[in-house]
Amino acid sequence: LTFSYRDGKFISIEISGFVLADCQQLEGSLFGFERYFIIQKGDEQSGSCFRSVVVADGKIVCSRLDGSTDVVVSQVCDEDCQWHKYDFHSRFRTLSAGTVSSRLHLAALQASTSFLSPDCDSLLTGFERAIELARGSWVARILSDEEVECLSRLASICKGKHSSLSVLCTELLQSSMSVSFLHENTYDGSVSDRKEWSVCPEECAKYLNDMESGLLSYKNRLTPNEEIRILGQRSSIPLYQVRRSSTIHPPPVQKGIGKQMEDKVAELCDSFKQSPQDDPRLGFPLKHNPTSSLEGDIISELHDSWDTHERLSAQTSALRLDGLRMKIDQLQSSTSHPRISLENYIQGILNNSNADHVTGVDMRRVSRLHPPATTRDMMLIVLREELLSEFGAFIAEQDKLLLQEYVIEWLRLCVVEDKLARLLGVIGDEQGLLAELRVVRNWNPAEKPSWIAFEVEHCLQIWPEQASVAQHLISNSGDIVQLNMGMGKTRVIIPLMVLHWAFHCKESSSIPRINVLPELLSEACHFFHQRLTASTFNVMLVPLPFSRDIQLSRKKIVSMQSLLEWCGANSGFVVVAPEHRLSLELKIKELKLASEEDLAVRLRNIHSLSWIDILDESDELLHHRFQLIYAIGSVQELPAGPHRWKAAQALLNMTHGNGEVNKWIERHRHLVVRSEAESKESFRSLQITSQSSMAGLIPHFQSVLANAVLAFPPHEIEWIKDHSRKESILSALVNEASPLECIGELSEDQRSHVLSFRGLLVGGILIHCLKKRHRVDYGVARPGKKKLSVPFRGADTPSLRSEFSHPDCAIVFTTLAYYEDGLTEEEVVNAFSALFLLGRNVQREIYSQWYALSKDLVAAEDPDLCTSIDIVEKIDLANHVQLRQLVSFYRRNIRVIDFWLNACVFPDEMQYYPQRLSATSCNLADNPTHIVGFSGTNDNHRLLPIQVRQYLPDLMSADPIWQSLGGTNGRMLETILSRTTSCLYLSDHDKVQGIIEQLKSQNAQAVIDAGALLAGVSNEELARKVMAAFGSNGICRFKGIIFFDDSSTNGQWMALEPSGRLLPKDRSPVQESEAFAIFDEPRCRGADLKLNKEAIALLTLGPRMCKDKLMQAAGRMRSLSRGQSLVLTGTEFLFDEIREVTGSQHVEPKAILEWTLSNTVKANAEGLFPWADQGLSFYVSKENSELCVEDEKLSLEDHYGGAFHDVTIASAVENAQKYHVGRANKISSVISPNAQSLMDAIVEQSQRYGNKMVRANGGMDEECERELELEREIEEEKEVEIPRM
Repeated sequence: LTFSYRDGKFISIEISGFVLADCQQLEGSLFGFERYFIIQKGDEQSGSCFRSVVVADGKIVCSRLDGSTDVVVSQVCDEDCQWHKYDFHSRFRTLSAGTVSSRLHLAALQASTSFLSPDCDSLLTGFERAIELARGSWVARILSDEEVECLSRLASICKGKHSSLSVLCTELLQSSMSVSFLHENTYDGSVSDRKEWSVCPEECAKYLNDMESGLLSYKNRLTPNEEIRILGQRSSIPLYQVRRSSTIHPPPVQKGIGKQMEDKVAELCDSFKQSPQDDPRLGFPLKHNPTSSLEGDIISELHDSWDTHERLSAQTSALRLDGLRMKIDQLQSSTSHPRISLENYIQGILNNSNADHVTGVDMRRVSRLHPPATTRDMMLIVLREELLSEFGAFIAEQDKLLLQEYVIEWLRLCVVEDKLARLLGVIGDEQGLLAELRVVRNWNPAEKPSWIAFEVEHCLQIWPEQASVAQHLISNSGDIVQLNMGMGKTRVIIPLMVLHWAFHCKESSSIPRINVLPELLSEACHFFHQRLTASTFNVMLVPLPFSRDIQLSRKKIVSMQSLLEWCGANSGFVVVAPEHRLSLELKIKELKLASEEDLAVRLRNIHSLSWIDILDESDELLHHRFQLIYAIGSVQELPAGPHRWKAAQALLNMTHGNGEVNKWIERHRHLVVRSEAESKESFRSLQITSQSSMAGLIPHFQSVLANAVLAFPPHEIEWIKDHSRKESILSALVNEASPLECIGELSEDQRSHVLSFRGLLVGGILIHCLKKRHRVDYGVARPGKKKLSVPFRGADTPSLRSEFSHPDCAIVFTTLAYYEDGLTEEEVVNAFSALFLLGRNVQREIYSQWYALSKDLVAAEDPDLCTSIDIVEKIDLANHVQLRQLVSFYRRNIRVIDFWLNACVFPDEMQYYPQRLSATSCNLADNPTHIVGFSGTNDNHRLLPIQVRQYLPDLMSADPIWQSLGGTNGRMLETILSRTTSCLYLSDHDKVQGIIEQLKSQNAQAVIDAGALLAGVSNEELARKVMAAFGSNGICRFKGIIFFDDSSTNGQWMALEPSGRLLPKDRSPVQESEAFAIFDEPRCRGADLKLNKEAIALLTLGPRMCKDKLMQAAGRMRSLSRGQSLVLTGTEFLFDEIREVTGSQHVEPKAILEWTLSNTVKANAEGLFPWADQGLSFYVSKENSELCVEDEKLSLEDHYGGAFHDVTIASAVENAQKYHVGRANKISSVISPNAQSLMDAIVEQSQRYGNKMVRANGGMDEECERELELEREIEEEKEVEIPRM
């Protein structure tokens, strides 16, 4: 740590905003410990001073001579040391930590410095505080090595000194290992040594003896639930006779003082002055001419939201600042005095200062066997009534409820006091003052004491919108509510709902289960643990990352069930990603199919627990795009596999080297994005744009490709060159309606060739794949178990356990990915090794083709090399110098890549299973107990599973809060229009450098890569490029660069400092408001960073971007409507598409919004059939497990053997219903009336919106068609869990 002396203060360089405190002594805390710094932020005179303590990390040693404590650190000069930062809680006067390891380190310090006398500030002894900290470190996942080290330090300190804490340490480790099999895939280390930890019998015996002897106060003993988990029994507590005190006297404050002070603060709103306007409302800004009922409904809904927002925003307000500070100062004084008086009064009652005691009670108080109540205890007695028995022995029964009412009043005064301090902190910020003053209470703290305790614990006030949404979702199962980005859905509303079921529904055994996006899971678990577990509430969090890889046994299932039943009985909650839930459900079906009834029944008991599902980012979680697949049966080869991948390579090679095809591409460069070739042998990447004018040209492009293949066929299909039915075969390749009688005359091998090309061309597979972007929509995950391409969840974010549903899509995507990436050294070696296994003549022929393609590159590099590697006989893989040259020359050679794929990848990887079990969003939404959700956007709410519904508030409601929520979309529309300063276009060459130049020119403080233009560049690499770019003329503007690093198993936010030091964000001194932020595409939803209030963000646009994605990305700027602004940027090709779609000559925010709205309508239309099909399949198979197993149909005949024709979506859905009902009838399965009514609702919705919309349909049964169309229209992503071999 370094400090700069300026203006009489030592200013911290690493911990921004903090200075070295004048007083460096912790008074009455951590006795005998001196290795720390005290730093502070703010002004002590204003009352807004925040203090923190910085402590070195290391082994804790205690001196036997003087009782002092120290942390052992390296004595090497300038060596970096790890350190922990602990914050003082202003209300509880204790030190708090942000991570489990920091918390355990602090607990060890507290325990090592503990004496019988308590700390002056917290009124707790070191051991008492250590127990609180250790209890807040409870986790149900594998502890990291660092966390175990800190726990070991704590255990060694308390062993033999404090039996409760010693036993608790062992319980913490055992709990972290109780379901370790669930977390082994996400933990890199070994846990075998941890299983040797066991509860020490001597410590347990000492604990039970101390309890029987009455030597442990309630602050020093385990909770009853902890005793049962650790010891298997409840200890006996001796009872002491006391004489009840007389009725408590009235408090020294007015009744209802808390409500009175809230009202007085609300009266500050009288400082608002209205700014009436003659006609402030603007007309709907977007052009609209709907061509379908779906488009009409979407635009009409957005129009209504706009009108609502404009009507409400007409009531604009300004603030009179004259005399406001004096009013706030007066209110502070008026609040603090009764708060202190009431606090002393309540503590006096709880500490029975006026009670008439029997002999021994006073001695118990002095010896800490009956410790005094702290401010934290005061808050706890309204949450845990059993605590009243600890103090209530001295309180008359009739006064206990009265005392709880007084505590509620005290809590209200605390909230008012904190609010006034926040008002003083933003006294110069009119927008901040307005935002704070508009927060008024619209709920009764007496009915929700846990909510007001949450406010006091975290020094905040619940917004009225947050309270209204939380209460609505608690009371209305099945509702999905929209709430704008930055309104505290994850950080406030979810904790409020968990606290409601934890403390106000104790009679219920239901378990709240929070469903979050996979990419946000680790961040969400950390946040919820800090807010709910490591807090006064001590609500236990249990992650449940179930997957098929887990080798189940009866013992493991019992461990899971025991943990979850304990969680339900003790008001805990569970956090999962959607695939975890779906995997558990499919595992039950798989076990049943395998006749493992016992395991299936036990696992079903877990699945059937009473769950309360809370869906965060519900529109994304319930998207029809995602489904989880369990492959069933024995692995089989892909039918006609070699024909399929050689056909794909032949067509791609035509786009690379065929003259006629290249001429066509050059003539349509405004519609086809093509990279410059690095050299002759490397593939020029090709991407077809989504412009409507391209749609009419696709048949011509397919015809050009087909003619090129027939004119210059690859070796395998040279027979086609002179075939008598060549014209008929050409028609079959390019004509959707062409009859296929001609290919009936062909041999089976020839027919497979023709059908392979037909599927790629007229079947639309090739065009579909060429519309996707490498490293954004698909790519090879390196390192990874699979060599095939997998779907990407976002830029550079592979979905490691997923694969493409359609085999021909998987083949094309894999080939394109290796063309783009090139081969690694190992892969080049494998290619040569496979070549050397062939006959000598074949080796010469194949290698000559390789060399011919790379000859120019070799000659340009070193002409002398031409004679050393020109024939295969000269290749020596043992020659390391030559090997490096071979890798350099051949790694991007498309013929080498094709050979390697055909020899080393496709034969092994393109294998399939005959059957599958599948689960979709319909399974996620199927919860008869309680399911609710919310999101910042609701564009796809018509495609939500039928079990849930979007709650659309009455826009003319008398409740202004729900009116405001109804105007959410309109507000975001207006915000983007008004806060976008410019729209810039990028050259398609070197997008990364172009974006960095735009960041510099726009003086931006963030980049939001919603368009995934930075794909292929890691976040750390980008951060270092940005740091270097700003280094010469203004890096002082940024204290660092914050980005998300997903290179580790769970991923975490990192901070890069100007010095080059890279630290996790929660350990870095870099403040978010003083940093540059990088939001990669996966972090364009749900990520929350508090940037500078005047920050400018560069937001990238990408192909097919919908309005919800743009809104979510813009929502990363939490103060966009209050000072922050946007700059939108996209490629020149994208801007051409926007002009074509909107008819605008200039690309401006209005045109971009119209373009995203058009994409939204298309996405909803394309999703209508898969949404309906998934729903129909779910309800038919829900009540009969036999129907859950579906046959995979992968043959070329099934996919491409019939003619293609168009049908309406409504007709396709009716056919799908007949198909699914027919499956049920075959096995005499009865569809329940409830399921039938839901299926009818699905068909009705499809008829309403899909009656005039057309989709391509093949001449095959509906199930096979579904597989093809999901790839052709929306690119079905399925997460496949393969059984271990």
